[in-house]
Amino acid sequence: MTIVAHTDAKGAHRLEASLEKLVDVLLAKTFPSVPCSNAIWALIKVAADQQSRPHLMDLLKYFADA
Repeated sequence: MTIVAHTDAKGAHRLEASLEKLVDVLLAKTFPSVPCSNAIWALIKVAADQQSRPHLMDLLKYFADA
């Protein structure tokens, strides 16, 4: 997971230290002044029969291009 925070060096250090205290976090690392791109992803499970499948695929294509 990538977390983007706009803060100063002190705030970045505090955020990194807080993340490393969490049980599921293996590594937290700070990359100062690195350009990045943002994206939002979702994993959704859908039950569809053969008749509705083409419509769902059209929806996926629409949102993938957005």
